[in-house]
Amino acid sequence: MTADSNGYVGFDLALFIAEKLRAQFVFDMAQMEGNTATYPQVETIVCGTSVAGLSVSETRQIDNINRGWQALIEDLRLKRFQINKLVAIEYNKLVSESENRLGFGGFRNAPVAIGGTSYTPPNPLDLNSCWDELIARCQELEDNPLEQSLLLYAEMARNQFFGDGNKRTALLMMNGNLIQNGLCPITITKSREVEYRTALIGYYESPEQHRIQFFDFLKQEQQTMLKRWGYEIQDVNETELGKTIDTNPKEGSTKHKL
Repeated sequence: MTADSNGYVGFDLALFIAEKLRAQFVFDMAQMEGNTATYPQVETIVCGTSVAGLSVSETRQIDNINRGWQALIEDLRLKRFQINKLVAIEYNKLVSESENRLGFGGFRNAPVAIGGTSYTPPNPLDLNSCWDELIARCQELEDNPLEQSLLLYAEMARNQFFGDGNKRTALLMMNGNLIQNGLCPITITKSREVEYRTALIGYYESPEQHRIQFFDFLKQEQQTMLKRWGYEIQDVNETELGKTIDTNPKEGSTKHKL
């Protein structure tokens, strides 16, 4: 099987991947938060059984992440996932419970800082307008769900809408949009953490300059997942991979064709 550069596999398979690899996705997300749980421990917790050897906070974090993925999968199955503020808040409440102390149940109510960069996220009073601007930009990309999904992740992470759990929430929202459009979901693995954080910090500091680098990183993670499922990726050179998706595809386009 050959997949196009958008990662289109169809809704049923995209959702099946998320269901089948839910424990892996939870594990990857927890590892990126510094959680020390092993994959077998995470899988055991995902299956509903407690494990020894983990702190209460680490166990709770894994359970919270799992509840976030469960909610996303259920929303997708029932065709009720949407890119909107209320959905994002609900996912954040699940993944950041007991960690988010700055306006839990809504957008943050205090300033935040990000380690490793001089970039300062927006003032809390500006977050609603930042969200509205992001939604408007996403609406402009309705014909390009891959680009739309990557923008959603990047800007949710950059704006830091919540007191905690921003990247976790952004990853759920990105994957919800990918899957409902039949695109392969994306997980970020610990083995590429340095590359990820380097690209993300670059995007924080200069979005236009580092957009291609950060989006290419996410596309590569999607391609890794596709290959795991036996898909061959159409060959593209670096120039083609670095291009953003055409926001005005020509009539008769074969977008998403496998």
